[in-house]
Amino acid sequence: MQSFDIDFLARGFHLDKNGSVKIKIDNETEVSGWWAYGNLVKLGTNFYIVNEINSFVVEDWSVCKCVGITNGDHPVFTHDIISYINPETPKGETEIGEVVPINQFVRIDGRYWTHLYDINMGDYKLACEVIGNVFETPEKLEINE
Repeated sequence: MQSFDIDFLARGFHLDKNGSVKIKIDNETEVSGWWAYGNLVKLGTNFYIVNEINSFVVEDWSVCKCVGITNGDHPVFTHDIISYINPETPKGETEIGEVVPINQFVRIDGRYWTHLYDINMGDYKLACEVIGNVFETPEKLEINE
C-alpha cells in the first residue's frame, strides 16, 4: 500500500463488474468492485478517491474515513468491524463493534466511547484487530448480540 497521511486518508468502493470484492447492498442486489484508498474529493454529487497515481469514482454509501489510528500497520476506518478489549468491563473482555466517528470521538458499536486523544497508545495504535467491515462481513457484528 502507498504511504498516506492517515489524518486525511479515506476509502471508497469503486464499482467494477470484474472486481474481486463482492458486496450485498441490500437483500437482493450484489455488486462487484474493489476498494480505492486516497484522499476524498466531492464534485457535485460524485465522490472520488484520489491518490498519487489515479482517481476513482466511488459509491457515496461506501465512503469511509480513517479515524486517525492504526492497529499495527493498518489504518482503522469508519465502518470497520473490530475486536477490542473493552476497558469498561471488569475483566477487560474482548468485544466486537463497528467504528463510528462522532466529532472528535469514536464510538464503537454504541458500547464504548472515547476521545481520539485517549486512544493514542504510542503512535496512534489502538489495542484492536480489524476483522472486517459492515459492507463485506456484516454478520461479524452479530457475535456480541
